[in-house]
Amino acid sequence: MTGAFSRHDLVTPGGVRLATLRWPGSGPPLYLMHATGFCAAMWDPVARALLDVTTPAAMDARGHGASDHPDTEYPWSLFAEDLLHWIREEGDTRVLAIGHSSGATAVALAAAEEPERFAALLLVDPVLLRPPEERDDDERQGGFGLAERTKRRRGVFPSKEAVRETYASRFPFSGFDPEVFELYLEHALHEQEDGSVRLACPPEIERRVYLGTAAVDPWSQFPKIRTPTRILIPQLTGIRAELQERLATTLSHAEIVRVPGTHFVALEQPDLVATHARSFFDAIGQSPRP
Repeated sequence: MTGAFSRHDLVTPGGVRLATLRWPGSGPPLYLMHATGFCAAMWDPVARALLDVTTPAAMDARGHGASDHPDTEYPWSLFAEDLLHWIREEGDTRVLAIGHSSGATAVALAAAEEPERFAALLLVDPVLLRPPEERDDDERQGGFGLAERTKRRRGVFPSKEAVRETYASRFPFSGFDPEVFELYLEHALHEQEDGSVRLACPPEIERRVYLGTAAVDPWSQFPKIRTPTRILIPQLTGIRAELQERLATTLSHAEIVRVPGTHFVALEQPDLVATHARSFFDAIGQSPRP
C-alpha cells in the first residue's frame, strides 16, 4: 500500500531535523506541503499520479511525522523557511509546488520570498486570516478556535486499530479517501514500546501550529508572487467570502477554481488534485510531453 518513495533527512540551519520523502519520477521537481496534523506520506496518491510528469518530494513539516518536534512556537513563516532551505539544499530552481491548507500558505509565503525559484504553484484551500489591522481578538490570538479544542484532544491510543475505530466515523477522517486514511494510520502515528501509539503531531504541537497563524500576514506578501498560480477552493472552504474576493484581487494573476468537497479535499479526492495539477502544469508548459 505504501508508495515507492525513499526517505531522507534534512537539517535546518537551526539544527532541526526534517524528514523528507522522494518518489522516482520523470520530470521537473515537485514539492508537496501537507496540512496541519498530517504528514508527507499522505501525498502518496497524488505523487504517484504525477510520476510521469514530475519528480515529487514531500516533507514532514517540523512538529509532524518523523521530523523533529522542537519545544518552541510555530509561526507559519518557519514552514516557508524550511521549504526554501530544502529547495536550496537540493540545488533546484524553477520548481513546482503544491500545498494544502497551512501547507498552501507556507508555499505561498516561500514563493513570495524567492519567486524566482518557483515555476508554478497549486494552492489547495490556503488558510487565511484577515490582515492584522482588521483582525478581531480571536484572530489576533490565532487558531480559529481550534487551538482550544486541540488541547482536549487525545494524543495516545492503545493501538493503531483503536485509532481506526475512533477516527473512521469522525469528521474529517470519515470523508478521507480510503488509501489516504490508511497512510495516516501508517505514517502519522508513532508506536511506543508498550504497543500503544501516539499521534506523530502531538496535540500540544498542533495547538501551537494553529496559534502560529497570527504570526504572519500573507496579504503583505502576496503581491510579491509572480509565479503562475492556481488556487483550488472547495465548496466547503475555510476562506471567508470577503477574503476570497480579496484573494482574487491581491493575486490577480492567479486562476481560482471552485471544486467539490470540504477544506480537506486534498485528502478526500487526491485524484481531483492530481488532475488539476497535471492540467495546470501542462497548460503553462511545465509538464514534459511524452
